[in-house]
Amino acid sequence: MATARLLLLYIVTTAWLSFALAIVPLKHFFPHGTSMRDKKLERGDDTSSEEFQLKMPFHFFGQAYHSLWVNVNGAISFASPIATFTPECGPVNREFSAIGPYWADVDIRETGNIYYRQSKRKSDLKKARREIEDAFPDIERLKLKWALIVTCDDSMPRNFEDFDKKRCHECNNRKRNTFQLVITTDGKRSYAIFYYNKLEWTTGEASGGELGLGGIPARAGFDLGDGKHYTMIPGSCNGDVLKINHKSNVGSPGKWIFRVDEANIRSAGCSKQNESGEQVLKACKPAKKKLKKKLKKVLKKIVKKQKKVAKKIKKILKKQEEPKMESTTTEATATTAAEVQRMSIDQLIPKNWWIKKKTK
Repeated sequence: MATARLLLLYIVTTAWLSFALAIVPLKHFFPHGTSMRDKKLERGDDTSSEEFQLKMPFHFFGQAYHSLWVNVNGAISFASPIATFTPECGPVNREFSAIGPYWADVDIRETGNIYYRQSKRKSDLKKARREIEDAFPDIERLKLKWALIVTCDDSMPRNFEDFDKKRCHECNNRKRNTFQLVITTDGKRSYAIFYYNKLEWTTGEASGGELGLGGIPARAGFDLGDGKHYTMIPGSCNGDVLKINHKSNVGSPGKWIFRVDEANIRSAGCSKQNESGEQVLKACKPAKKKLKKKLKKVLKKIVKKQKKVAKKIKKILKKQEEPKMESTTTEATATTAAEVQRMSIDQLIPKNWWIKKKTK
């Protein structure tokens, strides 16, 4: 009986941990905050940054954009700022072209922050390149030149009574969301990376929500604003949007990666088109492609080592003097063979070859 209870406890604990840990940890986010000299969106409701010029053109849905706005309500936009707090759950037919990892009624009047910066830092571009190359194995020699990093940190849903002095203390106990958007380009090809950490609410009160849930929930995805071209992550506009930090289109919970420069959004990993030609995204299990890629790298290292070992063996054999006596010949041959064998084991496959070395 005790064994059965322990087994049940183990199963429940394992299931809970697997769910709780299935997000992108903050330490894996792109560096952000005031220490990175990020700009910070001013506190307010349904506000946006000033329009700012991009350091290089960004192609989105087949069009080149040279400026954009960062909006409080979980999206960046290219054609105009977005003050709309309730997401539209279908193709938007008005002038804004937007990328929204979590379009909802965000409130940063009292707490929470939205950081953003343009970056050409090697470390940022290197991290983005690795994510994209893992997500799209057919891409080779990607040379990213620029990125925009937007981080929504501890944002709360809009609540009409936040500023009621009698309930002000409740602001500290409200549900919060943390996520990050990175857009990047090599000058032609453009990509978007969504990282989701904690997601605890879906809806503000003005969108019909109660205690952060219900009403018209958040939407995640892309929209050209022409009433035709759009892509939504599964779960958008319903309660399941809270689960997108536990799902992925690249087999890594909380990560969603897309190519966005073409006329249609191209999802990494698991997507298909339905009968009407609309792209349908699907969360997928960890792909074998990543493992194959890692194995290829390991094999390349081994082959390199083999070549070095072969050269050393040739040098040893050349230096080996020809013995005069038969017994000496046998002994010398045995010594050489033992030396070659040691090299084959110790030098061909170095110790702890599977552990990635830390770079300074």
